[in-house]
Formats: sequence, structure tokens, C-alpha cells
Amino acid sequence: MNPDFFEIQKFTQTWVLAVLILVVLLMVRFVIRLLKDEKIKKINPLFFLIFLIPLAAIFLTFSLRLETRIGPSGISYRFYPLHIKQTRVDWGNVDSAYIRQYNATKEYGGWGIRDGKKGRAYNVSGDTGLQIIFKDKERLLIGTKKPEELRKELEALSASGRIKCYYR
Repeated sequence: MNPDFFEIQKFTQTWVLAVLILVVLLMVRFVIRLLKDEKIKKINPLFFLIFLIPLAAIFLTFSLRLETRIGPSGISYRFYPLHIKQTRVDWGNVDSAYIRQYNATKEYGGWGIRDGKKGRAYNVSGDTGLQIIFKDKERLLIGTKKPEELRKELEALSASGRIKCYYR
């Protein structure tokens, strides 16, 4: 698919990093206290696991990215590295698509890959997204940080007769 709209979003909220670093520091403090205890003579492999889990969480959080491609043949998206392959949606399966404001916590329970009252959502941050309503009435929301670029692409696709768009 040759995209006319392409976007990559990453988790860049500083509070997420701060929480993860705090967890690692608390784990380090816990292990140091255990090692200072005179009853422990050697390092247990469990100590490494205690470090590995928060470090893996930090790595996963900062390697996550939402990739969105939109063009004449359809929409492709993926949440890498959770999805290795792009998920593709052909315009023929779409009843309508429009850009809307949403409340991630109220409607979907937060950010990431979420299921909520209004369907499935793929979002990283913010409150603006592409709402897709399929012909079978299923709903998908894909968050965007580039609503104006996306709006222009949807208008061009709508003018060409490929999709029905309702702008709100």
C-alpha cells in the first residue's frame, strides 16, 4: 500500500518513565538491603529476576509505537512490537470514517490496545483519533497526533468516492 498519510506515535509521557525508574530504584534498594543481611551468603538468581522484570517493562514501554498508514486502498496499522505485521483494512469494509475527540480513560479505560463500550482503540496519548465504523457496525478508533493532515487525507479520499466521511 502506498500511503498518503503516515504517522508513528510513541509513549513519550515523562510520568511513565518516572514511575518505571522509581520501581527500578525501589528494587535496587530492596536487593541491597537483602545483600547486607548477614544471613544471605550468596546471590540468588531471584535477584536478577527482580531487576529483569522492571527493566523489561521499561524497554517494552519505550519500544512500543503505533504506526498508521492511510491511502487509496485502505488503512494499515500496528502496535509494534506487539504486532509484527500490519493489520490492513480495505475501504470496501468501511462504512464511514471521521476524526473525533475522545476520552481515553472514560471510553476505553486508558491508552494502548483497549476494548471499550465504543469498540476497540489503539492509542498512545492525546484525545483525537480516527473513528472507523465498519459495515458490520464494529468500531475501531486509532489515535492521531496529526488530525489536520489526516482530515485532508480523508477529504481527498472522500472526494474521490472511495469512502464516506462524516466530519465532526
